[in-house]
Amino acid sequence: MPIPPSFPSITCIEGGSYIAFLIFSTVDHYDVVRHFAMPGDINNDGIVDYMDIGTVCRLFGKTPQDPTWNPNCDIDNDNFIDYKDIGIPCRLFGKTDP
Repeated sequence: MPIPPSFPSITCIEGGSYIAFLIFSTVDHYDVVRHFAMPGDINNDGIVDYMDIGTVCRLFGKTPQDPTWNPNCDIDNDNFIDYKDIGIPCRLFGKTDP
C-alpha cells in the first residue's frame, strides 16, 4: 500500500497471517487512524464478510472531501473508493483472522 508523504507517523505490526498499519495524520483538521487487521476486514471483526463488502459499496465514489468518508474503505489508498476497493473484500470473502 503506497503511503503518501503527508502521513507523518506510520506503525506497522506484523504477525501470523495479518498485518496492521496504524497511520496517524491530519486531513482537514481531523486525525485519521487506519487499522487493517486483515486485508478486506473493514470493521476489524476478524472475518471478511458481507458487512465489510456492504460498507465499501455504500461509500462507492466517495473522496476524503465527502462528510461520510471512511478511510478504511479506501483499501488501495488512492483517495477514491471504487471498484478496486470493493474487489478486495469480495476476493477474500470468508477469510478469518486466526
